[in-house]
Amino acid sequence: MTPAALSTRLLEQRRRLDQAAMRLGPGLRNRLATRDRDLARVAARLRPDPIARQTHRGRDGVGRAFERLLKGADDRHRAERARVAALGRILQTLSFERTLDRGFVLVRDAEGAILGHDEARAAGRVTLEFADHKTLDAVTEGSAAKPRKGGKPAPPEQGTLL
Repeated sequence: MTPAALSTRLLEQRRRLDQAAMRLGPGLRNRLATRDRDLARVAARLRPDPIARQTHRGRDGVGRAFERLLKGADDRHRAERARVAALGRILQTLSFERTLDRGFVLVRDAEGAILGHDEARAAGRVTLEFADHKTLDAVTEGSAAKPRKGGKPAPPEQGTLL
C-alpha cells in the first residue's frame, strides 16, 4: 500500500471512530434510563408485607417444632426415669440383702470376700452378716465337707406277686 492510500484509510477509520464516539454518549444515557425505569417498576412491586407474613409463618412453624421437641424430650425423660426405677426395683429383688431378709447370712473371710460353704469351712475364721447388718465373728471347725460314699441308698427289693 502506498502512503496516500494508508493515509486515506486512516482518515476513514478515524471518521468512523468519531461517529461511534458521538453515538456512545446518547446510547449509554438511553440504556441507563431504560434500566432506571425497569428498576423503578420492580421496586414499586417490592413490599415488606409478604416478607413479614412469610417470616411470621416461619416463626410459628419453628415455635410448633420446638414445642414438639420439648414434649418429645419430656416423654423420653419420663420413660427413661420409669425404666431406671424398674431396673432399681429389679436390682433390689436380686440384692443379697433381700436374701438376708429371708433369714440367710452372708459369710465373709478376713479380707471381706464372700465365701461359699466349703470355702467357709476351710477358712477357719469368718464373719457372719445378718439382715440388720450386725456381724458376728465365728470360727469354723474342720475342713470342707467330704462327699458321702455310696450316694443314695438302694430302694428296697420288691417281692414277687405270684
